[in-house]
Amino acid sequence: LLPELAVVVGGPEVTKDNPWCVASPGVDLGVVGEGEATLSGLVSWILGEGPEGLERIAGLAIPERSLEPARGRPLPLEGEPRVVFTEARPAIELASVPSPYLSGAISPDFDRAISVETLRGCPFKCSFCYYYKQFAKVNAFPKGWLQAHFDYAREHGVRELFFLDPTLNARARFSEFLDEVVRANEDGELELHAELVADMVDEKIADKLARANVKGVECGLQSANPKALAAVNRVADFARFERGVSLMGARGIVVKTDLIIGLPEDDEASVRRSIEWVRERKLDASIQVFHLMVLPGTELREKADELGYERLRRPPYYATRSRWMDEDAMRRLIEHASRVFEVEFDPPARALLGAATASDAARAAGEGAPLPYWSKATFEPRLFSTDESAREAGRAAKETAANAMTVVVRSQDLGRDARRAGAFLSEIARGNPHATIDVVVDAPGPFPISLLAELKEAAGTPLAYKNGYDRFQGSEGTLVSTRVSVLANADTSLDSAFLEELERVVPLTHMKTAQSFSELSDFLDAMDGRSVALDRAGALGEAPRDEVLSRLRERLRDDPDSLYFLSREDARAWDEGARGQTPEDAPPEIELPARAVAALGTEAVWR
Repeated sequence: LLPELAVVVGGPEVTKDNPWCVASPGVDLGVVGEGEATLSGLVSWILGEGPEGLERIAGLAIPERSLEPARGRPLPLEGEPRVVFTEARPAIELASVPSPYLSGAISPDFDRAISVETLRGCPFKCSFCYYYKQFAKVNAFPKGWLQAHFDYAREHGVRELFFLDPTLNARARFSEFLDEVVRANEDGELELHAELVADMVDEKIADKLARANVKGVECGLQSANPKALAAVNRVADFARFERGVSLMGARGIVVKTDLIIGLPEDDEASVRRSIEWVRERKLDASIQVFHLMVLPGTELREKADELGYERLRRPPYYATRSRWMDEDAMRRLIEHASRVFEVEFDPPARALLGAATASDAARAAGEGAPLPYWSKATFEPRLFSTDESAREAGRAAKETAANAMTVVVRSQDLGRDARRAGAFLSEIARGNPHATIDVVVDAPGPFPISLLAELKEAAGTPLAYKNGYDRFQGSEGTLVSTRVSVLANADTSLDSAFLEELERVVPLTHMKTAQSFSELSDFLDAMDGRSVALDRAGALGEAPRDEVLSRLRERLRDDPDSLYFLSREDARAWDEGARGQTPEDAPPEIELPARAVAALGTEAVWR
């Protein structure tokens, strides 16, 4: 869209053993490690004020094509994708780093939370982590930094502060640091969150954490197998870990315990023992179970071949096999952990119909909330006389489709219309190969259920990140980035046996255009435990609005994601009545450009 734009990427993935993210023709330069000084030097170079060549700026990853221009020539540039890494930049003097909050660069207004570093670096050498390799030593931000951010938070109505330090208590004189936090937060207005080593928490530290109003901490156990921890340069005293978690829990601090599936020396049996160890000791008040990620720049990545690791070469870099475990075992362990802890880890849920739900609205509270990153289209195949006209509509629609998209296929005869719907969807997917696409079939049925698989294939986006992220949610090759569901309209005559068959293979949402409050209530009662979509829910004129809202709230208390509104108006009415706010949280609806309508020679209606 902006070919004159210089694209610069950064973050922990820009490393010498991971050049693909800079070699992409869409990227001009990469920043390695801390970015503040490097980016400043780069901007000076672009303005013609820096050194003669880019290669003289420390801390850059430069595609070879970007080395050719003379001094001051603007980016972007074209050429071959070999990457050159310049001299490493020494650690930044943190006293020179401006705060993004205090300088006004970013605002906490949206979620009333801020995230603050108090140090950079980590004394631990965990081989699955890149952080310690990025920093030669632990550096703390200067005196006054912490107090200034607490003052800022108080002045700006912030309610939560997250410490970004990889291990908050990995510092000398941690008890004295907590005294400083207690003084800075003496009124207790801020809720604090951090990551800690539980082994290092005793009665005294637990008391100070509580006085500082720390409400949540994350503690990485990773495994209860000593051999696995030793293999990744990690040491744990299991008795002290258990005691530290218990001491914090007794003071009302929610402790999130982390486990990793796939570490060296961990097989299926030992991971099951780790899961049982956590459950038996009641250390699962909050629990996270991760797939091992063989991350760029880490010691584990360097030894991956030696340890028999197969892995995703692109994000999220999941290990799919090790010398001790295959992919099926990893999948079984995720399912086992989900059952034991009664938590679905990394669920692949998305807004089904692309319209606002109560939980979506809660996350988008407040003025200035960002617009959603998905769009919606309603495609009626009957309006297109040929497959080619449907494809042309898809090519037009893809130009304004968001990276997450819902397409409602509305058909009275899916058997007749499926091919044209597939032609439309395939153009959307071809133009947005990294997108997540929801196909919602709105058809009276019954129809051959095999047609749903054809629509999923037509809308498939195998390059989408989500396929890697949710790799273990299904069998290998499953396109979790593309989902097909069916909208069952209760206002039409539906075959119950057909609906039961549908529910076995796809998500099913029941829709009702309620004409009265009693009709709405009866419908919600009949659909207890099922996903429901409402149309014209705000048009129940004879019922007091408070009564309608109360009835909807009652349902949402049981399942926050079970209620969808089909129109922007209904979503807005819910926001106004339930929260007194009006975020624009329904997705933008794609409209067919006039030139395409003329070319098709039809009065196509796009919603």
